[in-house]
Amino acid sequence: MKAIRRIEGKQVYLAPMDMNEALDYVGWLNDPETMIFVQSYNHVYNRVNEEQYLQNVLEKGEPQFSIHLCENDRHIGGCGLINLDWINRRTEIGIMIGAPDFRNHGYGKEALLLLLDYIFNIMNLNSVSLRHYEYNHRAARCYEKCGFKPVGRIRQARLINGQFYDDIIMDILAQEFPGSLYKVHLQNLLEDRK
Repeated sequence: MKAIRRIEGKQVYLAPMDMNEALDYVGWLNDPETMIFVQSYNHVYNRVNEEQYLQNVLEKGEPQFSIHLCENDRHIGGCGLINLDWINRRTEIGIMIGAPDFRNHGYGKEALLLLLDYIFNIMNLNSVSLRHYEYNHRAARCYEKCGFKPVGRIRQARLINGQFYDDIIMDILAQEFPGSLYKVHLQNLLEDRK
């Protein structure tokens, strides 16, 4: 299904999350390879409970996006804001490349940079944080490449297969984020109107 392109990059674009994508999330979140990297390993997902979850998330009003490939509109994941705090201009975020065949190709990094650009340059927030499990080295490398820095850990926060793992907390400030795709895009639009 072709989605509404909201924030477009070179390889992926972010579109407003849609209830029709619930079955994609059900498939991804029930996959053992995915569930150990997100907080889904203690749930069984089905269409009904995923639609309820998506409805609740969308009703909160925090921006939520699905990640699609530019070349064919394939839905490969999702990202969005969690615990948006307008007063202190900060938020947490979450991101997932759910389709296993599309991991390790740079799609997550580009989606994350598009999301950060939106947060810092359109929403005018100042601080973004996220969490990952200490064994998720792939995610840690991606976050570091996008400018996140480790700022703390919650020790022995996850018990998986009889072993405890830490939650790692990372953040990035607006002043640490490099350029803006939006500034370039908006400048081009203004130039075209002259």
